[in-house]
Amino acid sequence: MDSNPLTPRASSFSIASLITSEYCDDENSLYHSMTNSIPSNFYSNNCSFNQIQNDTHPNSIQQELDHFHSATLSETNNGEYHQQQQQQQQQQIRRRKTRSTNYKQIKTLQKPTSTSTITNRMDDYIQIATETIQSTTNINKSGNENMSNGNNEMKKPLHPKLAHIKMVLESKSLWDEFDKLGTEMIVTRSGRRMFPILQVKIVGMDPTATYILMVDFVPLDDKRYRYAFYSSSWVVAGKADPHGPGRFHVHPDSPQVGSCWMKNIVSFDKLKLTNNLLDENGHIILNSMHRYQPRIHCVYSPSGKTDESILQQTQTFRTFTFSETTFISVTAYQNHRITQLKIASNPFAKGFRDCESEDGYAKLLYE
Repeated sequence: MDSNPLTPRASSFSIASLITSEYCDDENSLYHSMTNSIPSNFYSNNCSFNQIQNDTHPNSIQQELDHFHSATLSETNNGEYHQQQQQQQQQQIRRRKTRSTNYKQIKTLQKPTSTSTITNRMDDYIQIATETIQSTTNINKSGNENMSNGNNEMKKPLHPKLAHIKMVLESKSLWDEFDKLGTEMIVTRSGRRMFPILQVKIVGMDPTATYILMVDFVPLDDKRYRYAFYSSSWVVAGKADPHGPGRFHVHPDSPQVGSCWMKNIVSFDKLKLTNNLLDENGHIILNSMHRYQPRIHCVYSPSGKTDESILQQTQTFRTFTFSETTFISVTAYQNHRITQLKIASNPFAKGFRDCESEDGYAKLLYE
């Protein structure tokens, strides 16, 4: 019988424990030897990394010391270090937000300055033109002859930049043909473009001065009309419907210097007519079965160096009208001869011109 009370498994566990304890004693002795070799001023503020490097310890011991130093510092200053890191991150975030906000403010102040100034200036001159139009709403055809070519009477003399401007109506012969028959312009809820298109050629502008061009429509009288098919003519049907506030169509190239305006024909082909009183698209609102007169306004946009006294003593816009451009607004063409002339003259009416039979022609008209 064996005197050893332990089982073989317990004996092996005991032997492993003894080996481990001996290894731990050796490791503890190494640790104490390393800690004893650390300089007394290691943790003081005067101890620097260069002093440790200049020490006579071997490289392996130096690496162990560096690791121990960093580990010790991380343990003792763990809370303060993370707190400092969080504060620094928060400061960086605040700085980025401040820089972003300042950049946006600077861009807003720098870039849109000229555009906003021009827009405000344009609104001011449009308001001036609106006041003048309200005082001249009762225009008749005989009065248009005196106002054609911009020779309308003004309370103030024209600004020198406007005194020599003249406008010539393009496609005047076509306008004359429509005027003889009684021009009709379609108005829809979604908006319909004019034909013939209102186009002018401008001369006499100052090449370096800035101008704004815009169009409005004023009623010719206070009457409502209807078309008499038995006599093929327009007759008075009663009193005019109330007119809403007049709108302006500003040419999309405005503002622009005079040399650019005079270089090419100025076309108001983007202008649209509507009978929707609640229109929010900026179209010109007209009442159906009423007569209207288009008016072209040339507004001088002064620069910052312009003398204010001259602006106050002179008229800074000029109005041009052409009697042959008057028309009656309709929701469908009443005079069949107007329909035929528009089909023959409008380049976009090729589908109507290709139809040769009367049945097909009538079908297309009602479509």
